[in-house]
Amino acid sequence: PAIPNPAPVVPTPSDVQKLALEARRSRRPEYETVILLLAVTGLRRAELCGLRLGRDVDLEGQVLRVGWSIAALPGRPIEEIPTKNRRVRHVALDDGPVAMFASHIPGMRERARDVDAELRRDAYLFSDSPDGSEPWKPDSVTQYFVRLRERCGLGHLDLHSLRKFMETYGQDLGFSAAQVAMRAGHDPSVAAKYYTGNVADADRALAAAVASLVGAG
Repeated sequence: PAIPNPAPVVPTPSDVQKLALEARRSRRPEYETVILLLAVTGLRRAELCGLRLGRDVDLEGQVLRVGWSIAALPGRPIEEIPTKNRRVRHVALDDGPVAMFASHIPGMRERARDVDAELRRDAYLFSDSPDGSEPWKPDSVTQYFVRLRERCGLGHLDLHSLRKFMETYGQDLGFSAAQVAMRAGHDPSVAAKYYTGNVADADRALAAAVASLVGAG
């Protein structure tokens, strides 16, 4: 019989902080934003890669609109597809992640100007293209994480561990399994029942509570 894959190890808050600090010191400091964002939102890597400015990022409202994922299959062009559950969810952001975005986005515009390009209004939030037209591939996020964890001596973690961080500590902090499931995009029936297009107050509280564990609040 096939041996089931082991469940991801849940990182501690200090593990997440260590990963974020090492990313900040690296040649790709934008990965600090990636590490902390995955840990406090529970986004899937393909959802992270699919985030666009304008369409999905509302800094004033402190919310992400998560409705698309990036698929990068061998022999096929990169494409946007609906999320795993084919539903749009609205994920609250605390002050820390909003501040990171407020720094990251002007950096994107400056990088575009450096090569006489203009950042697209619908640019992918994480892109190596000066104009933001080409998203990161999900596999590239995993590959970077593997190198990062080894430098940190955290080889027992995988990228999915960051998603489990939000799910586990969210419940440890007293939020219900349904609230955590809605934030992570697990249960479409729960999301359909409770999400009306606005970010629930409970999700804002959950965002603040989890972010405070890693100094991102």
